[in-house]
Amino acid sequence: MSLTDVAILMLINLLSFVIGAKIGLNVSKKKDITLNPVKMVSESIETHKEKKQADLEERKLKTMLDNIDNYDGTGFGQRNIPN
Repeated sequence: MSLTDVAILMLINLLSFVIGAKIGLNVSKKKDITLNPVKMVSESIETHKEKKQADLEERKLKTMLDNIDNYDGTGFGQRNIPN
């Protein structure tokens, strides 16, 4: 076996493990089993975007509150609000 064959086999094993773990979790929680990888990936991307947006909002709020706490009548000690 060449190195590429071993690498491909490792990826297939990893994918099989992840799918099996996902199915096992759904069965233990008595949820419906769906094996649509496109839907799973799109849901994963959407949850990642939502987490990223929530993190950005949290950082904005923290920066604004820190700026209010550090305000002394000048612009010294103020930080830019993240975009």
